[in-house]
Amino acid sequence: MKRNKTLSVLTALALALTLLPAAALADGGWTNAATADALVAALAAGGNVRLSANVTLGADHWPAVGEGKTATLDLNGHTLTSVNDISVYGALTLTDGGSGGRFVFSNEANPNYGIYVSYGGKLTMSGGTISGFIYGVGLFNNDERRGSFTMTGGAITGCDTGVSLDEGSTFTMTGGRISDNSYGVSVGSGAAFTMTGGRISDNAWGVSVGSGAFSVSGEPVVSGNRDDYGTARDVFLGDTAIRVTGKLGAGASLGVHSETDGFTAAQAVDYNGGKLTAADAAKFFSDSSRWNLRLADNGTLTLAEAPAYIEGYFYVAEGEEYDGLATLNYSAKLPADANTLVIAAAYDAEGRLLEVQTDDRNAIDGGFVLPHAEGYTYRLMLADGGTFAPLCPAWRGQP
Repeated sequence: MKRNKTLSVLTALALALTLLPAAALADGGWTNAATADALVAALAAGGNVRLSANVTLGADHWPAVGEGKTATLDLNGHTLTSVNDISVYGALTLTDGGSGGRFVFSNEANPNYGIYVSYGGKLTMSGGTISGFIYGVGLFNNDERRGSFTMTGGAITGCDTGVSLDEGSTFTMTGGRISDNSYGVSVGSGAAFTMTGGRISDNAWGVSVGSGAFSVSGEPVVSGNRDDYGTARDVFLGDTAIRVTGKLGAGASLGVHSETDGFTAAQAVDYNGGKLTAADAAKFFSDSSRWNLRLADNGTLTLAEAPAYIEGYFYVAEGEEYDGLATLNYSAKLPADANTLVIAAAYDAEGRLLEVQTDDRNAIDGGFVLPHAEGYTYRLMLADGGTFAPLCPAWRGQP
């Protein structure tokens, strides 16, 4: 993705020449900025910049850290509101020396980037919160000069995508939080995301990995991400496996999801002779009961379709007697050598088995009429052809 913002950068530099002398230097070599013009000028000039008040950047303000410039922006407990992004072509560190400092978007009718990093720019975030943008941080590749981002602290929340990686860009997360976004991190083709700490949680989707690279070690957490339907969506794997490049600590937790049976979910790279340890493998879990995780003999962690993937329910109308018949509707996928489903029914302290058999495995999808009584709980499981595996919740008269 390419953007031509030469004019805005030149404008920022001009402002730097005219406005910077009016900015007061605080103790320790920090430039205080209390207005939009002063902030734009100070960032363009480089150096340490600290908000001394809440600042709103209008449509004509395009803050930028130009190539060859290095700047630190301390939100200092204040709120920076903008309709435009902060462009980083040099190096910028975002921090918050106060409490509750935020960089937020102000125009829902014309959403934009929060911080746009390209042309070899480098962003570091150690504090503060970025919120409300299409992309909290957008990393792009312009003229083969790729943006990079290191997150050691702070939070990115309430965005469409927390961090978006374009081709060839890099993101390293050692701390901080990415939460309450539609997508936490989107890793594009040829991009690289390395996570050794921090938390990605409470997004609709946690990490989406297409043809990029997602590497983990230490104590990364990607867990508790669910879409609007309540479906777990932590790490979605497209074409590549998660690269485990070092030992995973006790606090590591990563949910994984794919749509491909036998897909390699994780593998050791330049670590432990290319084989995951059982302790490392235990830090991963499957987002769906449809898939089981298995540590293969070659040391890779694979997703395999569970022995029976079952979805089912039965309806009982209000006031209906429970000593009649009910239709249990379900769909099931069985191993090739299995043709029997057992419905285990428990009534008070007693229990009995009811069997439904079919020789036509293609006919398993559909409805079966089963006897039941009040208080019965039906649970579907395999009776033969695989490891016993109850994989669905019980139903008590309601779906």
